[in-house]
Amino acid sequence: MQVQLTKASLSQIRPSIYGNHVIWNDGRNGNYYDIYVYDLSVDSDGDGIPNYLEDVIDDGDPSDHRPDPDPAERMIYSLKSSNGASWPKIYGSKIVWYERRDGIQDDVFLYDLEDPRPDSEEIQITFDGEDQTAVDIYQNFIIWKEAGMICLYDLNVDSDGDRISNYLEDVRLNPDPAKIQITYSGESSNPSIFNNKVVWTDKRHGNNDIYLYDLDVDSDGDEVPNYLDEDLYFDFKDLPSASEILGYDGIARFPDAGSVETFRQMTALPRFRWGDPAEIRITSNEANQDNAKVYGDIVVWEDERDGDSDIYMVNLSQIFP
Repeated sequence: MQVQLTKASLSQIRPSIYGNHVIWNDGRNGNYYDIYVYDLSVDSDGDGIPNYLEDVIDDGDPSDHRPDPDPAERMIYSLKSSNGASWPKIYGSKIVWYERRDGIQDDVFLYDLEDPRPDSEEIQITFDGEDQTAVDIYQNFIIWKEAGMICLYDLNVDSDGDRISNYLEDVRLNPDPAKIQITYSGESSNPSIFNNKVVWTDKRHGNNDIYLYDLDVDSDGDEVPNYLDEDLYFDFKDLPSASEILGYDGIARFPDAGSVETFRQMTALPRFRWGDPAEIRITSNEANQDNAKVYGDIVVWEDERDGDSDIYMVNLSQIFP
C-alpha cells in the first residue's frame, strides 16, 4: 500500500526518516530550502488510525478524513533561511543539514525535536572557513565533507567536564576537540555512517573508490580507538617530502603536492595520521564507484565496472572474520 504523505503545492524533495519522523526539503513557500517534519504517530481524533492513514483505511465513518491542515505536519520555522537548508538527515530526535546562511560558506546545523527549551532554535555546529557539506548523522556522531576530507563531530564530548556538551556551550572552543578529521586524502566525498563504520567515496587513485573507516579499531591495544589516539599522529616536521606521506596501501596521499608544507595547508592541520589500519579500501576496480551506504557489516554502492551503473555490495564479516 502506497500512501501520499505530502499534499502541499510545489515540490517536496530529499526525504529522510527515523522512527515515526519523516523530514524533507519543502518548496511550498517559494523555495526548496525549508525543512518540514511529519510525525507518523499522530492520531488527532483518537480513533486508533494515524492521520496519514485516515483516507486509506475505511473505519465505517464517511466523515472521517485526514485533517487539513494536518497537525502531524509542521515546518521547523526556525530553520528557514534566505540561503537555504539543504539535504536534511535525521537520527532519533536530531536533524542535521548544511546551510549557506552567511552567503559565503556552507556550515552544519542541528535541530533537536525534543529540545525542552520553549524558544529552542537550531544550533550551528561548524564555524570553520571551509564548506561543510554532505552531512550525515548516527547516534552522537555527525559526519560531513570538508575540503576533500571527511570530518566527524561527537555530540557527547564535554571538554571541561561541566556536563554540558561542547556544542551546547555558550562560548564554543576553537579548535573544538569534538571535531576529528577522519580522512587525509584530499579527495574524499559522499560520507555515510552507521554504528561504528564510516564509508565514503575517494578519488586518491584517480577514479572513485569506496573506502571505510572503523571507529572501533584500536591498533595498539591501549583502549583508545585509532581516530582518537594521539600516539598515531605525526608532525609534518618529521617528514622531509610529500612523497613519504603514505597510506596503509603505500600510495602517497598527495603525490603531486610537491612539499609537506603544501599538504599541511591543504589539511589545515599541523599533524595528521597515516598508515591507519582502521581505514580500509573496499573497491580497487578502475571504473568509478560512488554513493556508498553501510548497515551493520553490509556496504552497498553504485558501480560502473560493467559500463552502466549497477548496485554492488560486500559483507565485511566475510572479508574480516
